[in-house]
Amino acid sequence: MKRFLKRLLLAIAVIAAVFAVFLMLTRDDKGLKDKASLIEELESRSYRLKEVKQAAEDKQAFGVPRQSIVTDKAVFTVYEFNSEEEAKLNASYISPGGSSIKTPNMSWYITWANHPHYYQSGKMIVLYVGRDAKVLYDLRIIMGKQNAGAKWYEILLSRRGK
Repeated sequence: MKRFLKRLLLAIAVIAAVFAVFLMLTRDDKGLKDKASLIEELESRSYRLKEVKQAAEDKQAFGVPRQSIVTDKAVFTVYEFNSEEEAKLNASYISPGGSSIKTPNMSWYITWANHPHYYQSGKMIVLYVGRDAKVLYDLRIIMGKQNAGAKWYEILLSRRGK
């Protein structure tokens, strides 16, 4: 009987842990406020910040300046808007696969050298171009569910061919 109770408690603990992870991973928006909170989250996950740079004025997308957060593990492109509503609207302009952006004023078609991944949280859209599983996992935890771009299974399939 004692053995049965131990197994039952272990099973309940495992189910609770799986459920907690599921809830954490399925949450859509993590509520990051701004670029500073993104940097803080990245640093808490052992990303070392190398530099933050702003693109030239003529290289703007979505009508806001593009900024790059360069870390020791990845480069993240950040578009910071005046409000969350504006960020959500602009995120809706990105095609599901991330290969085009169609705003009311202009359209861009993009050929990526690697897999694009777009995330929207708060008043930011964050772009990561790559396929590092740890970076993708961290972005999922930090930013919430990916809005557009390559799916995880597309990355796995592309690795099988190598």
